[in-house]
Amino acid sequence: MTPTNIPKKAAPNLGPLGSEIAILGPLRGIAALAVMWFHFTRPSDLLPSGMSRFNDLLIASGGWGWMGVEIFFAISGFILPYSMYRGRYQIKYFLTFVIKRIARIDPPYFASIALILALWWLATHVPGFQGRNFQIDYPSLFAHVGYLNDILGYSWENPVYWTLALEFQFYLLIAILFPLAVHKHRSICWLFGPMLGLVQLCLPGTGTIFSWLGYFGLGVITFQAYSQLIPKWFFWVSLFALGAIVSENGGVAAATLATGTCITILFAGHSLSQSRNRPYRILSWTGAISYSLYLLHCPIGGKIINFGGRLSPSPWTACLFLALGVAASLLSAWIFYLVIERPAKRLASSIRYRRNKGELHNIKIEESAELIAALKSQSPIYLCADDAEQQELLLNLIVDTKNLNSCATHSRISQIAFCNSAESATLRDNHVTVLDLRPLIRRAA
Repeated sequence: MTPTNIPKKAAPNLGPLGSEIAILGPLRGIAALAVMWFHFTRPSDLLPSGMSRFNDLLIASGGWGWMGVEIFFAISGFILPYSMYRGRYQIKYFLTFVIKRIARIDPPYFASIALILALWWLATHVPGFQGRNFQIDYPSLFAHVGYLNDILGYSWENPVYWTLALEFQFYLLIAILFPLAVHKHRSICWLFGPMLGLVQLCLPGTGTIFSWLGYFGLGVITFQAYSQLIPKWFFWVSLFALGAIVSENGGVAAATLATGTCITILFAGHSLSQSRNRPYRILSWTGAISYSLYLLHCPIGGKIINFGGRLSPSPWTACLFLALGVAASLLSAWIFYLVIERPAKRLASSIRYRRNKGELHNIKIEESAELIAALKSQSPIYLCADDAEQQELLLNLIVDTKNLNSCATHSRISQIAFCNSAESATLRDNHVTVLDLRPLIRRAA
């Protein structure tokens, strides 16, 4: 018996260890580039439809780029419950979870709104400006704070913001329903993903998360299969069922792309982690800045496309300004990522679920050379624990012990699994690092 198939009676199956899933970066990069190209190649003054065969080919090349949104939805449906599972989320941490998500997505979101308004004001002072006069619609602007524009009937300052509203609604929904996705009863756990698709089938065209739940559901069942909560055969059954459901609203092409994304995540999740080829590195870099690129390509690259439309249209002009739009969008997204998004990510990562807080004030964990050495290594770590409550206590003691801060990083903590006393012997026989910290825990005097 190998360490990966030992049943853990005292803890959920954590699935493959590792904090990074290599394929997600390139997939996000592809999705962001597709959406950007879709917006840039719409018929416009720069690219008038029917003017030339070349123009029509450029327009057609971006015609399917909108499906990058479906890729993002499927990825979110996977990565959110996966992160919650690794973080041992419970419903009592609802508020902390929401705060973490707000800290992650809202600073770049609000910064992009401020940038859009600033660029709009500046554009009105450019000779030949033909757009709307600068005038802030305050009810619409304040509706952005809660992603409520579609619900309240206001327009968005950026045409991509409607998808962020759906993402935020999914955050709230998964924070409430997550226990069902990992429920110990198979009938509840297994049917959770397909039920999300049925909700979409019953509530199409609402303009809310309920009309898009099938795409998120595809990601959820991928998480369940990846974490070994459902068997592979049931994953395939659910995948085709959900694919059929989402195809009713989004079309066969979007459904095929979303299901293909999930299959890629499940079977190529870590296989590219050591890849060093240039296309992979470029897509991974684009994936890292994908949120910033998603937010900025319309206000930055779109402005350049609009400016190019003031000139006499020609294939050369179109190519030049499309290239400038893409380059400016990527550059601005990279800077925006470094200045705004990356600090927001770090802030969100620093917010952790706090368990057994009253006990943590009275319990200290003594320094253990064996523990420090294990945390500094790259190998999996198993901790002995009697029950789930003790697992939480041990994990939080490690996180909160100042002497361990340098080696107890967020990514390293996410790689800790648990076992009981009986399983520890088998794990040690397989040369797996197993630590019994229970004797090291003592009551503070």
